[in-house]
Amino acid sequence: MLPDGLHYDVFEKPRPHFKFIDRARDNLLVYALISLESDRTLRTLSPIRHYVMTQPPVEPKLHDVLCIIYFGIADQLPLKMDEHFKARALIAGPEIGNLSSLLIMLVERP
Repeated sequence: MLPDGLHYDVFEKPRPHFKFIDRARDNLLVYALISLESDRTLRTLSPIRHYVMTQPPVEPKLHDVLCIIYFGIADQLPLKMDEHFKARALIAGPEIGNLSSLLIMLVERP
């Protein structure tokens, strides 16, 4: 669902909505289905990502929570080039691929 991986700071945001998020992360790490990069981003291997993306849509609750989180990140994107542009773009820029993926799923959802 998140082709650019899940950064640790973003990982903390859905925690209140998902009871077993830490257990799921730990299991995926133990079985090498995801890796923890040096920048603290959780990434799936390409075959795993492809498999997840071809499965039936995720439950709406999960998708909705992720959309709220990522739309909040999108709100941080600068609307004009001013003295704050670079700092805001550096924060939100790495999440653009994930936002795009969630938007596509939202459009395709029945």
